[in-house]
Amino acid sequence: MTEDLATAYDKRVMKGAAQDFLRQVGHTEGGAPITDRQLAAMTGDLETLLDLDPSDRLLDLCCGNGAVTVRLAPRVAACTGLDLSGHLIDVARKYNAPVNTTYQQADLKRLAQVPPLEPEPFSKVLMHAALQHFRPADLEPLLRAILARCGPDPVIVFGFVPEHGKQKALFSTLRKRLYRTYLQVTGQDIFGHWWSRRDLETVADKLGLSCSFHPVDASLAAAAYRFNVRMSVASRSKG
Repeated sequence: MTEDLATAYDKRVMKGAAQDFLRQVGHTEGGAPITDRQLAAMTGDLETLLDLDPSDRLLDLCCGNGAVTVRLAPRVAACTGLDLSGHLIDVARKYNAPVNTTYQQADLKRLAQVPPLEPEPFSKVLMHAALQHFRPADLEPLLRAILARCGPDPVIVFGFVPEHGKQKALFSTLRKRLYRTYLQVTGQDIFGHWWSRRDLETVADKLGLSCSFHPVDASLAAAAYRFNVRMSVASRSKG
């Protein structure tokens, strides 16, 4: 992540309505926020992949304004959300903070340097719609920093990962491709990295993690080019 990325998200908050949560974090289709049904389907998939339990301690990385966090937090004992954008964290604290949830601003590329968090150790970890802001070289240090804050059998889910080779499904028209080129040339493109499954499997295997891939709910247009990833230590040992 970079300061420019934080600035871009801060600007979204400042330009829009205070409670326009989905638009602030880019959960839109055709310029409009996704529907309540789509949001429920998306968060339901995450809840299933995380296998949330009332005793769990959930760490939500790149939590944004808490639009997803607030839907998962009631399923666990405690939840901590971290995000690079101070403005998004302010929104999360004001509008999306259940009693068992705390939020903190942090650069996730420096997660290893973040002081101990309440309520470590975590049993479940989520990073939704944000892995694209990291590069393959970032993944191993990120996972090591995550594992250092977890108990013995954590489940880690990366949601909404853009899949390498499927760029045309998003940039499907000449107009969209030209607009992205304009953003890249002017330094405004914050979409980030398209991940190959092989890159994810390679790092997971190196760290002794099993890695499985799961589709995004078909009601979401992003299902054409994004997928969900579940990593686990326990599932490997159980074979």
